Amino acid sequence: MSNHGTHLSWYARHSQRIAEILTNRHGAIEAIVDELSNVVIKCRLGTSVAQLSGERGPKKDIVIMKITSTARAGFTLVEIMIVVAIIGLLAAIAVPNFVRARESSQLNSILNNLRLIEGAKDQWALENKKTTGSTVTSTSLATYLRNGAWVQALAGETYEIQPVGTLADATFTSLVGKTKAFADGTTQ
Repeated sequence: MSNHGTHLSWYARHSQRIAEILTNRHGAIEAIVDELSNVVIKCRLGTSVAQLSGERGPKKDIVIMKITSTARAGFTLVEIMIVVAIIGLLAAIAVPNFVRARESSQLNSILNNLRLIEGAKDQWALENKKTTGSTVTSTSLATYLRNGAWVQALAGETYEIQPVGTLADATFTSLVGKTKAFADGTTQ
């Protein structure tokens, strides 16, 4: 049988099948879609017309669809350099902001610790009936702090406990240099 005859018998067989489905009227549209999708799937797999029709054709079957790709996947050097430059630019913008945010959160933690120390100092003075100018030690204040322990140094700061009535202060090193923070929230 010639290739032309193979095409005709395949089309004739499937058109008869579609006509049978339409006359049954039960699930006609779904069945047509299923039949056509089966044909499309077989065509995408490179099935020949003779193989679809179930007939044995000549040794040289006609292939309906065969997708071949000769394009090589990958990035050019220029594309990679542009991506690296964009990442570098974003890093140059983000790193200083990250450092600044880290330093401000450390400063807030130090100021909070100073407020805790001042509160403990005031409570110690009231319970022990001490007046302004009385000196206090860190061990006697520890019982008035959370968990009965002295505040933790987060940024290498040192806390200086002043006498009652004078604000405690902390000295720490920042990017600007040595900085001093006071319990009232001021820095110098």
